[in-house]
Amino acid sequence: MPSAAEDIGLCFETRTNMLVEQCLVQRTASLRKGGVQTLGEEFGSELGAFVTESLPRLHSSADALVASAGAEVLALGGEATKFGSYLGVCVKSNVWMTWAACACFVVLAVCLASYFTRPYARDVAKKACHLQIIVRFIQHLSFTLVIPRSYTFGLPTHRGIAHSGLLLEVHQLGFAAGSLLMWVFFRYRPDIWRYGYAIVRLSVAFNVLGSGIFVILAHVVEGRATILSETAIFVLSARFIDGFGTGLNAFFGILSIVHLIPSEERPGWFGANQFGIMLAIGLGPMFSSLAAELNTCHFETRPLGLLGVAYLGIALTALSVVMILFPQSLEDVEDRHPPPEPPETAHPALCMTEEERVSERPFSHAAQTTALCGVIVMACLRAFVTSGLLAATSLLLVSKYHWGEAPAGVGIATCFIMFAVPAKVFYGCFRSFLATTSWIRLWSILAVVASMCLHTRLYFERGGAGNTGAWLLLIADSVLFPCLFFSDTLVGGISLTEQNLLPVGSWLSTNNMVLLRQLGVALVGRNVGPPLAQLTVEVGGQNSYAMQQFVAAILFVVLFELFVIPCNRPNTLLAK
Repeated sequence: MPSAAEDIGLCFETRTNMLVEQCLVQRTASLRKGGVQTLGEEFGSELGAFVTESLPRLHSSADALVASAGAEVLALGGEATKFGSYLGVCVKSNVWMTWAACACFVVLAVCLASYFTRPYARDVAKKACHLQIIVRFIQHLSFTLVIPRSYTFGLPTHRGIAHSGLLLEVHQLGFAAGSLLMWVFFRYRPDIWRYGYAIVRLSVAFNVLGSGIFVILAHVVEGRATILSETAIFVLSARFIDGFGTGLNAFFGILSIVHLIPSEERPGWFGANQFGIMLAIGLGPMFSSLAAELNTCHFETRPLGLLGVAYLGIALTALSVVMILFPQSLEDVEDRHPPPEPPETAHPALCMTEEERVSERPFSHAAQTTALCGVIVMACLRAFVTSGLLAATSLLLVSKYHWGEAPAGVGIATCFIMFAVPAKVFYGCFRSFLATTSWIRLWSILAVVASMCLHTRLYFERGGAGNTGAWLLLIADSVLFPCLFFSDTLVGGISLTEQNLLPVGSWLSTNNMVLLRQLGVALVGRNVGPPLAQLTVEVGGQNSYAMQQFVAAILFVVLFELFVIPCNRPNTLLAK
């Protein structure tokens, strides 16, 4: 529809043209008879009369135009006010809803932690170790919490899809720094394990600090891609601080198991610790998706959204468990890994048989070192495969199969739980039917088969497109992830028994071995795995990623068969 200004202009132009045409036609004869002067006088008088007549109509039309434009502006302002009011109420209600959910999670976690530590109420050492396992489970939730949103984090920063793994990579850099600092503490204060309350409290304090910075930045950059690109360094710094706190407790927890738990029980406790970490890594994306579901406004451009509130809620949960339940003193607890005593000079009993004398001989130091090196490298490969699996699967579900962030996170976590928990129960019921070597081989072979199923040619569809390919990808992941974790847990747990630990002064003593394992997992496994897996998906697609996982799973088996088994102390590391 033409506007009022256009109508006025068109009318004025039409009447002017008509007037000029009439004047020219009517006065042509007069020009011939009366001359140019008479024609000019008559034309000027008629034009002046037309202008005098048109001015009032022009003023009235202009007033109508201004009134109409003002009404339109007022209507637009009213709509903007209504949208702003709706937006404010919506965001405010979502924030309070998320905070309420976090408060419920904190209370529930403290109650569950208190319930599960009741069997160890009279044993302070085991209670402290059990609570540390619970705190580490909560801390590792924040490691993978950002995975579903890492894809949208990488796009606004204009650094490519592969750089979305920076949220995981920087966290593990902090993890390695925290482990290194705790190694220094244990080197110069070997009895620092007795100050568990102070160390764990310091650890979760860094978690709260990092998550607090993260939640502030998440609300500042919410829906603003330009601001996110400029403040990405601060978001990554918050992740580094959070990872630093997790690294402190991770290193401290393993050495606490060595000093607080008897040698024969350490594999079971280490297995519980690793199983908790595995569940936390798998459940992290689900917590992120639940936080996204509280966003009823459905902003597609918000890169971090209300994720920051859930992030801070997890850190506050760990802090609440420590402050309320953790034992404040371990001064009277017996050290289960005391410093070595001077060697005895007495001769062996004369009644000992030759087989007993052979079994009493010290195993080769070089062989033990080789076996422990194999254990460390196997842990690095496990971390490389599992962390890359989470990042690549989330990327494939969002970018290739178009699932969306929330369904992708829930799907990943659900598949892991559906296989990991039954597999753990199955192992607990039938562990006595097979030797430890057989269990490790079984889990490792299942992991290799699962990595082969990641290839789209096995889907019997061209390119593995559609929901069938997505579900088969999740099923393969749900087998590969826990099987490799269980294999590494069995090897790493038994390597912490007293007869397999090297003495103080060797370069793979307990403190050094745990440090190298933590640094390998953080810097090599979890630091390289996510960005490399996402880069492989971006450049070569899902099939190239499947080949990468298959090669890593094969190397895991080769290390176990060629380095760990031949170099182990007989009947100790691989006992039935």
